[in-house]
Amino acid sequence: MNARQYYDLCQSLLDTADQDRSEWEGLVRKVFPEILNSADLRDRNQRVDRSRLCSHARVDVQKLSSVVMSYIYPMGHRWFRFDSWNVGASKKQKRVEDSWYAEASQVAFREIERSNFYTTAQTASLDWAATGTGLILTSMDDTHKVLVFTHVPAGTFGLAEDANHNIISVARKFLMTPMQLVETMGYDNLTDRMKNDWQDPNKRFTETHEVWHLVTPRFGLRYTRMADLLPTARPWASVYMPADEARILKEDGYYEMPYMAMRFCKMGSRVYGSSPLKNVEDTIDDLMAANDVVKILGQRAAIPSVVIPADMEGQVDLRAGGQTLLPVQYTNAHVPRELAPVGNYQLALDQVRRLEEEIDDATYVSMLQNISKIDRYMSATEVSAREAEKIMTFSPAFTQMQADFRPLANRIFALLVRAEKLDMETAPESVLFYSKDDKQTYIIPPRLAFIGRMSQAMDRVQSNGSQAWLGMMMQCMANTQDPRWTSCVDVQAFARGEAEKMGIDTDYLLSTDEEDKVLEQLNQRVQQQSQALMMEQQAKANRDNATAQNQLMQYQQNL
Repeated sequence: MNARQYYDLCQSLLDTADQDRSEWEGLVRKVFPEILNSADLRDRNQRVDRSRLCSHARVDVQKLSSVVMSYIYPMGHRWFRFDSWNVGASKKQKRVEDSWYAEASQVAFREIERSNFYTTAQTASLDWAATGTGLILTSMDDTHKVLVFTHVPAGTFGLAEDANHNIISVARKFLMTPMQLVETMGYDNLTDRMKNDWQDPNKRFTETHEVWHLVTPRFGLRYTRMADLLPTARPWASVYMPADEARILKEDGYYEMPYMAMRFCKMGSRVYGSSPLKNVEDTIDDLMAANDVVKILGQRAAIPSVVIPADMEGQVDLRAGGQTLLPVQYTNAHVPRELAPVGNYQLALDQVRRLEEEIDDATYVSMLQNISKIDRYMSATEVSAREAEKIMTFSPAFTQMQADFRPLANRIFALLVRAEKLDMETAPESVLFYSKDDKQTYIIPPRLAFIGRMSQAMDRVQSNGSQAWLGMMMQCMANTQDPRWTSCVDVQAFARGEAEKMGIDTDYLLSTDEEDKVLEQLNQRVQQQSQALMMEQQAKANRDNATAQNQLMQYQQNL
């Protein structure tokens, strides 16, 4: 593609994004107007558009964003793992692959903890909750070999999907100073206006220029390990252009899609997500109006309107506890007096609470409330079940988030492989693929499994997990005294599988070789114990037999 084709594609994607923005702009203005300032690329010196806000909806969006961080992306805990696609492997090979992928998952979490992922995800989740779509760019600092995540504000990007509904193209716009342009694009590649601003010391660090960035596929999509491909030969094109001219400032490339788009609820063929607030847009307007009524009623209740005679103007003390001396002629005139009684203040408050509950339900706040609000007399099992039932209502949004997270997980995995963060000498064959056609080694994206609090709660509700199954087997064995009930259970595989589901640190688990040694020692110990028991039983039988013989001889002698 040439510069004009890149520019037209980028323009088309951004125009489509503007159409999506019209769906949420009016709603976001009442909840998070800061998002609109980012979408309009307002300079930092411009005033923030602070139109009237619905504080309750704003707090609910922040709470929903916090739920994402605590239930799905909990800092300091494992919330996903890499798995192998090699389902046909033997049990021994599967154990080896699981061990390697478990260690790779542990390395990925250490690298994520070192990075700025959690702060970036927190900001992106605000866009996700308020507008329905959030975007994160994943890269790596080549100097320090550290993962770097960048939040792309809502309203500044356009998306396109392929036939399988995967994000295939991303266009975004942002501002750069002449100093930043020279550092990243090179002076010779800049436009004349950019060069002029660079040469002016007063504008070099303060003037801003709108730049467009386009990521789109060049050819067949594959994940390659090779790091010596030229930027223009990589599968994904990365093109920087000025917003006012079909000109390439810089052309680069990626080995895999670097963006992750978070969609809250994706309807039909829509590329963008729909905000949960969209279902209660009218409710937000009604709540703001109801709050106005409550405010007026509260003011009138605290400072009521008073009717006074015209000749007593300025003589009535309206302060709390104030005293007013009335002339004798007004003794029976019932003045000064309140103009009219205050309306039903409690009824207005009930209306406000009802509207707030509707917004809470739409944003899942009422369902994902803290466990501390549950009856203190409930057992731990009942509390866990109640929490799981509440989380199940969040299942559609969580399922969409799982699908959207896969490109980011694949990107992290490939970056760690190319940065030699993973032990590729012991990597199983399911990680790499060598193509004889183009003589390149490709990284096979791992299978992704979420193991966080949300996933565990859903597993408890849907199937009660493998622990319930094992409990049933043990109960059947206890009732029938038949050990064959547990003969089909591989204790090693079961224990390791449960540990991975719970996100146990791999440092706490033995390697497969160590596990085999321990199992061999246990088997030897069991055999030794069995032999000792058999010898003891034989010795006891011999003693009992000798005792019986002696007793028989004594009996015969006595006869």
